[in-house]
Amino acid sequence: MIIRLLDNQDSAVTKAFLDKHIETSLFLRSNMEKVGLENQGNAYQGDYFGAFGDDELVGVIAHYWNGTVMMQSPDLTVLSQLYNEITLNMTRPVKAVVGDAEQGQYILKRLTIAEEKFALNAIDSLMSLDLNKLYIPRAKDNSLAMVDITERHFEILKKWTRAYEIEALGTPDDDQLIEKSIKTAHDLIDGDNCWILEADGVPVALSGFNAQLPEIVQVGPVWTPPEHRNKGYARHLVARTLEHARARGVQQSILFTDVPAAQKAYEAIGYREIGKFQLALLKEPISDLSGR
Repeated sequence: MIIRLLDNQDSAVTKAFLDKHIETSLFLRSNMEKVGLENQGNAYQGDYFGAFGDDELVGVIAHYWNGTVMMQSPDLTVLSQLYNEITLNMTRPVKAVVGDAEQGQYILKRLTIAEEKFALNAIDSLMSLDLNKLYIPRAKDNSLAMVDITERHFEILKKWTRAYEIEALGTPDDDQLIEKSIKTAHDLIDGDNCWILEADGVPVALSGFNAQLPEIVQVGPVWTPPEHRNKGYARHLVARTLEHARARGVQQSILFTDVPAAQKAYEAIGYREIGKFQLALLKEPISDLSGR
């Protein structure tokens, strides 16, 4: 077994390997598609290590600019060696562990982090949808419209992204979160992967894609403020965004959730559970991977 730091010359073999496990590798693939495999400390970049057996790539682990560790290594023996390599070459603190549930749980066990140190430690339902089987629910309200995000949505986006972080991700409501919500609002306005549902011109729900390739998209974040819940707004908007993606050639969608009501809503438009996904976020970064 040879383990080494990957670079852009390894792009083809890395893509081929990750594409075999795309449902639990889309963050990895989407990030490398945006900025490559080499790390200069910019957004979406990270240190990627690959494990090669018989000249074939059999596992990948990445430690990203924001402290997130992601991995794709179905063989946990290989994952153990990748983890050891990351430990020896860590250049930034660890803030999160995200990926296939079995692999994520393995990394967390090696880290031995006390439960109280997590802002969120969830094993979500991983769901997939063939967009040819997408069901678009009929709108009960004729005033509903999916609209592109623009500057006029800045204040509502700032409010909603802050509330989403607190409720869904366990993020502390402090000055750092306020600054983050402002940046996120600007990023959503500047991007082209998130939409708002309006009812009579009033914003009622948010949905977008947090990772995507030409053939597949991953849904998130999805947010409906409490005063607009239980009206089917999010389900309708998610379906509409997927219809939009299908029109440009996207064939598959995945998402993950640990909310039973949300899972039922996604099943209603065609999603089916295919596995489990680990989402672990720490309250404070840890500076090494040697265990706590």
